[in-house]
Amino acid sequence: MKMNHWVPAVAAVVMLAGSLSGGGAATAAAKSQPKADMPIKLLYNARQLPSDVQPESVNGTTLVPLRVVSDKLGGKLTLTGKKISIVKGKSTLALTIGESAATINGKTTKLPVPVKVVKGRTLVPLRVVSEGLGVAVEWDNVSRFVWIGSRTVPKLEDVLKAVDIKPYLDYFKGKQGQLIINDGFSPKKTTARIIEEMDFPLEIAGDIYYRMDLAYFNGEEVTRSVTNDKGVMGRSFYVLEKGMPARARSEFSGIRESMGDFRIHYNRMVTQNDEINFGIKDYKSFRIKQAAFIGIFAPSDSVILVDNYFAH
Repeated sequence: MKMNHWVPAVAAVVMLAGSLSGGGAATAAAKSQPKADMPIKLLYNARQLPSDVQPESVNGTTLVPLRVVSDKLGGKLTLTGKKISIVKGKSTLALTIGESAATINGKTTKLPVPVKVVKGRTLVPLRVVSEGLGVAVEWDNVSRFVWIGSRTVPKLEDVLKAVDIKPYLDYFKGKQGQLIINDGFSPKKTTARIIEEMDFPLEIAGDIYYRMDLAYFNGEEVTRSVTNDKGVMGRSFYVLEKGMPARARSEFSGIRESMGDFRIHYNRMVTQNDEINFGIKDYKSFRIKQAAFIGIFAPSDSVILVDNYFAH
């Protein structure tokens, strides 16, 4: 068993939720896997690139917003009518909107799908970006990431500044919340690190968390985390809801997926432990949009909170 899942965090979950199986383990006979709507993400050196038009998949071909990529790579883009030219160093890429061909350094190459325009942004096949601009580009089908450049994922502590925990203390009132802040195994936490959706991927306590999405399993809400975490227990989360105690959400281990070096972990959002431990009779009515933050149990100098972008 992998040991970096941190004894203090596990102890806190046990005390907080009453059992690590509180998320409800699925049987091996589960016939279906959770369904999630996972938009394609565009990354440069393992950081997400903002774009008002997202990459998309057309007949198995991934299309990416050309200007976003060319600007990031230092290419000079010129648009004349429907004709597009990009010069980067000694490389020249020429395209025409609506056509299924490109010219790379004077040599014509066929494209699997035509160049298209969406909301004023030009989308082009991923391959032509790699070949035309001379940069390493990879499609990651599991994470649904377009990786450009380095795939070295930064550590949480190197990307997100620790902030004073005081503005968030109202979410940690009562015994349960205090167990998270002061678990008895490490110094009392006085800071928090807040993760926004655009901050993924991140290395958290030795494991890479590529993304976290909302999924549905047999009609129930679950979080879907793409990671490289190969630990047996998985990592537990907790939800922070205004006016309510902090409540653990352990991994729904029976539906975990393994895909090469990736592990996909699911954490159930509705659990009867809310009734058992906190007397919440209508626990089945909980929806993830009610939470302000999703906390991650992991060894860190701060509490780790994901700003609940599922509620937006």
